[in-house]
Amino acid sequence: MPTGQEIREAIFSSYAGLGFLGTTTALAGATNRLRDAVRFDMDTLSTEENSDAFVRITSTSNSDAGFVAKVKRIDPTTGDIYFDPVAGAAIVSGATYELLKHGIRFDDMDRATDRALRSKTSPWRLKPLSIIPQVEDWPVSAYSAGSGGDSNAAAVATDFAWQDGMFKAGMLVTNSGADGFVAPIAFRAVAGQEIRVFGRVGRIAQTASVRVFDITGGADIAIAGESEFTGGGGNQWFDVTATMPATLTGDVEIRLGGASASCVSMWSGVGVLPTQETVFTHENVLGEHDTALYYHYRLPTSATGGLQRAPIYGVNREPAGLGVMATFASPPGVAPVYYWERHRYAALSTAYMTAAQREVHDAASTDCNVDYIAAATVVELLQGRKLGDELQNVMRQAMIDLRTWDRRVGADPKPISESKTQHRVPLARL
Repeated sequence: MPTGQEIREAIFSSYAGLGFLGTTTALAGATNRLRDAVRFDMDTLSTEENSDAFVRITSTSNSDAGFVAKVKRIDPTTGDIYFDPVAGAAIVSGATYELLKHGIRFDDMDRATDRALRSKTSPWRLKPLSIIPQVEDWPVSAYSAGSGGDSNAAAVATDFAWQDGMFKAGMLVTNSGADGFVAPIAFRAVAGQEIRVFGRVGRIAQTASVRVFDITGGADIAIAGESEFTGGGGNQWFDVTATMPATLTGDVEIRLGGASASCVSMWSGVGVLPTQETVFTHENVLGEHDTALYYHYRLPTSATGGLQRAPIYGVNREPAGLGVMATFASPPGVAPVYYWERHRYAALSTAYMTAAQREVHDAASTDCNVDYIAAATVVELLQGRKLGDELQNVMRQAMIDLRTWDRRVGADPKPISESKTQHRVPLARL
């Protein structure tokens, strides 16, 4: 997964008009300049070369990694780049640096990366239709009834390797005591209501199990279907139902784990659907074009079974609450449902001005493709600026690259008509 530093390196590699990467050569004890005799030791250069640029030290071997300064001038007879302010430590030979031209500051570039991650880069990901959060987003603090967490277990959100790529991540639950589990935030249910719980489990050690728990009543709710998993270490699917008892008076939660103190299990794609409801909300999506392609899944019940699916037609998506409401023509909970949702990445950091803050951004990583976020960063960085010829060319190429990536991974696979009414456009009389 690319780090903040690797993203900038990709930008300089693909869009040379913005700047370049360099490595210092020998220079003893200097804090007001660096030396790059390979690039700048040539008498034909002007001393004003790159005087509109900023320089950033990125070498982890130097005590001033993350240092940023404004270029003052170069000395073409030695290859020295003078800058201000001075560094807190000498710039050693072999230190890596970046030079960003056109008066653009490095904090602006890092901010542009984070804005682009949250908005411009948006691939599709498969998610379960569910009234609870994605399992990899469940709380992993000490268990608290009503707010979830883990009990007699350690739970860790874990990214999958490529061969498990149907879902991006899952939750690894390692028991430290009997009946260990991880649970999400509790949800409301009513007596007599039926819910469907489905997903995928990888049993690593001992017997894994899924439970539906009545928090107020302090007891498990009976489950119909296979809820304990003793197969090999590979992934297996589960699809169970539970009917809320007549004695139910409070909240309910899903518990994933196992009875044994040494149980280890990996859970992914877990969803909960009330079987009679037709309206569901997708929280924190920007609009109806951020969800698409709903499918009923028939999950295999044996090691030799195959996964099957059928599209669900006639789903109406519209803004509601903090996201989007999906209304189905009939209750979709007759079978597990998975759908596509446009993914928004998290920012790498929140502060950019000090060397320590820049090092945090340099080390943080994202699973966004590095070329995708490089193009999106450049567009985010340059849009709205007054651009000279060189930057116009950079912006043009970045826009082409970003559109290419959007067509590959971000285009709406099932666009909604923006208008349900046909309009006539009058022709002007000749």
